[in-house]
Amino acid sequence: MNKQVRYYLSLLALGMGGSTIWLLMYIRYVFYDPMLQALGCTNAQLGALTTISTVAGWIFTVPNGLMADKFDSKKLIILALMINSGCSFFFAATMGSLGYTSALITWFGLSFSVGLGYWPSLMKFINTLAGPENAGKSFSTYYAIYGIFAACVNVVEIAVGNMVGFKGTVIVIGIVTLLCAVLDVFVLENAEAREKRIAAEQGGVPVEKLDDEPKKEKQKMSAADIITMIKWPGFWYIGVIYLFTYTVYAQISYYNPWLINVMGLDSTLSATFSTIRTYLFMLWCPLGGILADKVFKATWKAFIPLFAISFVLLTGTLFFKEGMNPMVAAVYSLLPAIVIMPLYSITNSCLRELHINPAILGTTIAVSGLMGGPVDGLWPIIFGHWIDKFGNQGFTYIFMFLAADCILGIICALGIGHHDKKCREGKRVQLLKGQERPEVIDW
Repeated sequence: MNKQVRYYLSLLALGMGGSTIWLLMYIRYVFYDPMLQALGCTNAQLGALTTISTVAGWIFTVPNGLMADKFDSKKLIILALMINSGCSFFFAATMGSLGYTSALITWFGLSFSVGLGYWPSLMKFINTLAGPENAGKSFSTYYAIYGIFAACVNVVEIAVGNMVGFKGTVIVIGIVTLLCAVLDVFVLENAEAREKRIAAEQGGVPVEKLDDEPKKEKQKMSAADIITMIKWPGFWYIGVIYLFTYTVYAQISYYNPWLINVMGLDSTLSATFSTIRTYLFMLWCPLGGILADKVFKATWKAFIPLFAISFVLLTGTLFFKEGMNPMVAAVYSLLPAIVIMPLYSITNSCLRELHINPAILGTTIAVSGLMGGPVDGLWPIIFGHWIDKFGNQGFTYIFMFLAADCILGIICALGIGHHDKKCREGKRVQLLKGQERPEVIDW
């Protein structure tokens, strides 16, 4: 298959599957009020669902990384999609009889579907598609496809939901996720084919002749390497920057209830704006790749202006008051997403600047991801509590919190730049047990 065709087909399949596997877990982003009504729960209880899945995900953290480093990424990705689809069908079948209990069981199952290597496998797959020099392009293109497909699915969800109710939106997710798993079976390369292709591209040896080349023994992770991983600054930087970018990306979903409760926008119209903001505006994601790869030639440098502009726009939300034109507020709510989507899309492209040993990349991504746990595990409960206790004033506290997050993100970006400089100067090298310092450091 042609190299470029393979590259974009792989990103298409990964983007479609990646967009659908999270749709049910974060369905409240678009269908906040319908979900409250369907389950008969409070704002805090609705926020607690992501806490349940996050805590369950913590249990799978180490297995998540180890499986991604040991098993075929393609198989893990397909398995995750199939389990996820099953969770959607279970939720649709039982929400009427079990109510909130059905949601608790489902969200635990969703954490299981993505807790057995899916996320680190996905990141490793994308990272190896076109080399580290094009990491920004690969990740931002993935998120653009992610957004387009998710927006299309959400249009169908909204239409079906208006006709048959919230249960119909859940069934749509289950069907589409299953179809994405089938697509991955035919499009994605298996581990052996991918390793041969990468070796051919790096060593200039034709793929068909690689079987005659001497096999290099893979570096295996030992217990001592866990300590090496945790002591490496890049481990902490990828976790912390993920916390900051994921926070603003995930929590701008609160523009949806803000538009309804504070600005008085119709709930159906607000859901439409939420779909545009959360998914369709991922069309802006390639801008992040251009900034990271071409303009600044470093992801950490691109983080700084993107966080700064996000801070200004989120702060601007505080000037909107009850009684103002709701359509003006709705249009304004789209502006932060134009910047935040490219910002979030390049989060993992900074892996090239963190110089993590490739033998433990999957485990590093999985374990460091624990630092992003508060986004789904703690912030929704806090934000839901603010809304329940303070009413509409709670939204003011939420947007102030997100603005402060942007300032911290800039500080973290500067730290990544400092770390990258030391690694390039040869002052920092992450060596696993038994490894010798290489003459040329290429990770």
